[in-house]
Amino acid sequence: MHCVFAEATPVALDGPMTALELKGASGRLLGLQLGAVIDPRYGELWWGEGEVRIALGDDPAPTLSGTGIEDWAGTGWGMGEFSDPFQGCPIAGTDGQWTPYRLHVEDRVWFDGGIRVTVDAIGGGPADHVLALLASGAPGVPITIDRDGHPLRRLLDEPLAPGEDTSDGWMNFRRSDSYAATTWFALDTPAHAGM
Repeated sequence: MHCVFAEATPVALDGPMTALELKGASGRLLGLQLGAVIDPRYGELWWGEGEVRIALGDDPAPTLSGTGIEDWAGTGWGMGEFSDPFQGCPIAGTDGQWTPYRLHVEDRVWFDGGIRVTVDAIGGGPADHVLALLASGAPGVPITIDRDGHPLRRLLDEPLAPGEDTSDGWMNFRRSDSYAATTWFALDTPAHAGM
């Protein structure tokens, strides 16, 4: 068994944090423990809309992708403190810190030819609140808005018009919080030069 530690303090607005990248290796992903320290400039806005994405082999796109960190850790609609044998979050919001984890024991993830595991720093909240925080100087990039009676809109493809009504919307946006991750894995061979 091996483990790798990675950190991004803070995560860049233009991309995810890479938790693990092995080229040409074969083996099994065993799990990931994420530590997140939330930038206080975002106030009470939810931070966990980012996805844990796993690209297997030389696939440039994620082979496995979730619907948010809270779902990946075994909960949904927010996250509180809990611990399970294979997933949980022992620290949930204490002093702006979160520690979700998932061990891939029952849902095995095998890789051949390499693996790349990334974690997005994406948050969400009422659109008007998100836009007000960004206007006040909090770093962020709006990426989607979900409004009652409208299909999900990808704002990177179709930005908001000046003065557009967003009062009934939920907005996801790239954030710049600090992440650290420990990723556990096993290799088919004892050592791999590409680590």
